[in-house]
Order: sequence, then C-alpha cells, then structure tokens
Amino acid sequence: MTISSSVQNAINYLVPSSGGTHAVPITGTFSAAPYAIDWRQFSIDEFPFQPQGIFIDNSLGAGPLTVTIQPINWNVTCPAGAVMQSQFPAPDGQTASIVGDGQASVVFVDFPVLPNAGAVQILGTPNVNIASPSPLPVTATVNASGVPYQTTEVPVLTTAYQSIGVITGATVSATITPAANTFLRRLIATFTGNAAMAAAGLNTLTVTLNAAIVYEEKVFLPAASASVIGAAYRIDLDMSKLGLAVGVGDLVVAIGTALSTGELDLNAYFA
Repeated sequence: MTISSSVQNAINYLVPSSGGTHAVPITGTFSAAPYAIDWRQFSIDEFPFQPQGIFIDNSLGAGPLTVTIQPINWNVTCPAGAVMQSQFPAPDGQTASIVGDGQASVVFVDFPVLPNAGAVQILGTPNVNIASPSPLPVTATVNASGVPYQTTEVPVLTTAYQSIGVITGATVSATITPAANTFLRRLIATFTGNAAMAAAGLNTLTVTLNAAIVYEEKVFLPAASASVIGAAYRIDLDMSKLGLAVGVGDLVVAIGTALSTGELDLNAYFA
C-alpha cells in the first residue's frame, strides 16, 4: 500500500478579506458525467471565493450525489432523497466536481458549516444488539376480519390403505405395508355390527408399527351376534401430531381372541 501526503494552505474559520461571507448555489440535473468547477477562474470572473462548506439538497435525486474537492480528492456524498450539510478541508487553489443522478441543488459557502446529522448512511452489514425492551414487542398485522393474525392450514398429502374382511374367523391379525419412511397419520378400526366371540368378554386389540406397539385397548364383544346395523364399535385414532414413523416396517393390527361372527375392518392413512 502506498500512502502520500502533502501540505496545503487552508482558510477554514477565517473571515474572507472582503469582510463578508458568500454562498454560490449550483442547481440543475446532475449525471455520471462530472460537472467541473474551477474556483480560481470563478474568483477572476466574479469575486475572490474559497469555499469551505457545502449545503446539498438531493431530495429529488434518484441516486447519491458526490462532490469531490481537489487537489485533496475529498468526497462529500449525499444519499438519494436526502438533504445535508457538511464542512470540508478548504485548500488554496481548489477545484470541485459534482456527479449525481437527477435534479439537485448544491450551495458552496466560504464560512464554517456544522454537520447537521440529518442523513446517516451505514456502510457494510452492521450487527445490532437491542438492549431494551427485552423481549422486543411485536404486533402482527390485523387482517380484514379484525383478527391479530391469520393462518392457513395446508393439508398433508396422504395415502389410504385398507384391510377389509381380513380379521374374521380364525384370522386374528392383518398387515398393511405402507411406503417406506412415511408416518402414520390416522387409523380407523371398526368391528362390524354382527361381531361376536364364542364367549362374551374382553378382546385385546393391539396396533404395532415397525415392530413397536403404538396402541392397545380391550374391547368387550358379546357371545352371540347382536345383528346391529352398521358398526358395533369403532376406534378412530388421530396420530398426525405424534410422529409415528414407519421406517421400512409394517403396520400390524391384531386381536387376542378370534371372532365367531363378523369382522374387524381397517383404514389407515400414511404421509
């Protein structure tokens, strides 16, 4: 890295020899092509003038406006849509150039200018820590119904599997093989209206998923068919929030005692 320096005579905070201060406004539509100003020539044509401060109105500009002071290559930049004022080193024999993007006004003055902090531009990506309040209060946007927030539930795409008329007579279990690495969302087990056992009593219903028991219940069944129209007993298990993974296994539903009449029907849903 090469760094150079030189000594420049400056007139900051000095009242001009003419006994008064001056302001030279420059207004127009600025672009990427620099607008050059030679204050030495200006002093010959008008009056002695060595600016040391600047006022910028870039409120109508579409991009930043930059004033470069030479021969020290000092830049004063006003962001788009902003108004600012700034002081700069005022070397003898100075010139200036202005680049911008749109309509703007620039006023050079030969008196001290105090920065007004009206425009703040943060360079790079800052890290900000909010000390108070903690936690930071957040108000959600109110929708048309006046509710503080509104959510839309998107249905999960599921696949249905059935095992109908399998658990009946001497058969006491049924196996369903869903797609691998899915989750059991819902299981409906229905004893038909004519379901019965040789002797009335409790019949143990067991649900096994990937070789692990996930549900077990005792169901009372009569000794003779009740001839009930529809279902005699239905178990509806919503497992959508349990995260019961199939892996590469099966779903097995079994009863402890064979049915003398009727059957146990299954409907399972995986996603």
